[in-house]
Amino acid sequence: SVASFSLSIVFSVATFSLSIVFSVASLSLSIVFSVASFSLSIVFSVASLSLSIVFSVASFSLSIVFSVATFSLSIVFSVASFSFSIVFSVASFSLSTVFSVASFSFSIVFSVASFSFSIVFSVASFSLSTVFSVASFSLSIVFSVASFS
Repeated sequence: SVASFSLSIVFSVATFSLSIVFSVASLSLSIVFSVASFSLSIVFSVASLSLSIVFSVASFSLSIVFSVATFSLSIVFSVASFSFSIVFSVASFSLSTVFSVASFSFSIVFSVASFSFSIVFSVASFSLSTVFSVASFSLSIVFSVASFS
């Protein structure tokens, strides 16, 4: 009976010790898993925050780049259109000036030509009238002399 009592005490102490050991082990494992899950959650939170910051900065940079690009293109097209308008204006002015000078030159040439032809015809008509006058006068003298004779 003493031996059985001693064995029962030994088994009780052993089971109590094992229960304490398993309780401490389970508590330690739960603490480890809790710390690990907390650390992983912090790591994933920091990683997601970093990625969101990176994408935000990237989108902001791209928006600035596209804005500057569109502004630069608008300036380029505006300068190009202004340059083309100046070129066409100068070209139209030059052509109008050329046509005006050409028409003025042709008008002067035709005026001088018509004046010259009028002078030539006037001189020619005067010469012919003088020749016919002299011829008629000579013929009248000849007929007068002939009739007198």
